[in-house]
Amino acid sequence: MPSVELAFCPMLFGVFLKTLLYGVLMLQAFIYQRTYKSDKTWIRCLVGYLFFVETLNTAFDWGTMKRWGAERATRIVPVNHVVMVMISTPVQLFIAWRIKIISGSSRLAGIIAFFAFSSFIGGFASTVVTSNCD
Repeated sequence: MPSVELAFCPMLFGVFLKTLLYGVLMLQAFIYQRTYKSDKTWIRCLVGYLFFVETLNTAFDWGTMKRWGAERATRIVPVNHVVMVMISTPVQLFIAWRIKIISGSSRLAGIIAFFAFSSFIGGFASTVVTSNCD
């Protein structure tokens, strides 16, 4: 059985890489908010919301790394499932909306929306299942 440090090493590498990409996200969000002031308000709010939730996700990942193997880390992991679907679902729904606008296909947008909501429900279900494993 590998040690806890060995098991968390790939995740630590991923969190470092994610933090670098988070810096890129910060720059993109800043440039977007300053450049595209004429975009619809809901799109600008979506970008702000995604930035906020991605900040939470990065903080939870670093919290897990800081306390690896500890009981607190196992309490952070289930919350991370919810935070991830709070990021992915709005993005997938936005893409479905864009596909509907560009292609005019409501059927394709509906399929994407169905799978986005399925993913959302699965994220919450995995949170409930993993948080009850005490």
